[in-house]
Amino acid sequence: MRPFLAAVSPKGVLAESRKSNIVCDQLIIVQEGFKLASVMFGLANGFKTAVGFFLEKSPYTGPISTLSFRAKAQAFAAGKAVDGLPGLAAKVSGVIASTLFDHYCERFEGPIKGITKVEYYKDGEMWWRYTVELEGQMTLAYRKGSDLKQGVALKGHIVGTGTRFAVMDQALRVLKRKALAGGVIVGSTVPPVGFPYTSVPGAMALQAVPTAFFIPVDGQFINGKLILQLGPARTDFNETYTLARGKYVVGGPLSMGVLHFVHYEIAFDKARGMIGKATGADAGPIEIPVQMGKNQMIAERVFAAVRGKVLAKGNYDVKIKVCNPKC
Repeated sequence: MRPFLAAVSPKGVLAESRKSNIVCDQLIIVQEGFKLASVMFGLANGFKTAVGFFLEKSPYTGPISTLSFRAKAQAFAAGKAVDGLPGLAAKVSGVIASTLFDHYCERFEGPIKGITKVEYYKDGEMWWRYTVELEGQMTLAYRKGSDLKQGVALKGHIVGTGTRFAVMDQALRVLKRKALAGGVIVGSTVPPVGFPYTSVPGAMALQAVPTAFFIPVDGQFINGKLILQLGPARTDFNETYTLARGKYVVGGPLSMGVLHFVHYEIAFDKARGMIGKATGADAGPIEIPVQMGKNQMIAERVFAAVRGKVLAKGNYDVKIKVCNPKC
């Protein structure tokens, strides 16, 4: 594996950029906390929870502490504000979640889509095929005011869902050809149901969906490119849900007229594995060129890869497009 921080920028510049980017990492979490809290708990109680989370978890005590915003947030989280004033709750939430981020940080953000088609063979005949479609969003934050020519550290995540699962199953007919010769096979294999990706408030809210995935991303912006490394998934397809389930009734000459009920389950690859195979992220950092427009920076790339040959063959495709401001 190539070293992630292979020297493409002056020594120490990226290290310093990563150090100053701590506040942006925290504010991403804070923003998600506010959005999710507003959905789950309503204005007053939800925003108190999110503000308290920010004050407890953020290690940053620099310029933010000089703002009157922090004092207001502390009072609000402690319950000193009036619960019946939704306008105040909205104001505090805006101060913490939006004003602070916009004041100190910037972000690349945009859609990611992928499709995987995998086929399995025995003696040249296909016995199993599955298709999975993914959709989600990538977010990459960095400290405002950074010198983009010197190298800027990025931190963020990919959040999304498996939106569609499909299968074609001939396992019994191909793998048990001799045993079932002349017999009857009745039944079907049913794939899991996908969940559509929607930009619900709070990326963390998606984690309740059994086909959701959350993948941390670490990277840098240097020489007109995003150079990104995907971390291990914090959340991925639920193993007991994302299974194709076959249910068949089998009978034939060798069973002497007795019907047999056959049940089996076959798992799908994880979302992290599919994205990793498409982009080559498991072999080293991936690169996405950035177009520097007058009013927007756009990073876009289509990844396509073919893996396997004889017993299994997979086609993995992923499209990533992130922009600043958001696509």
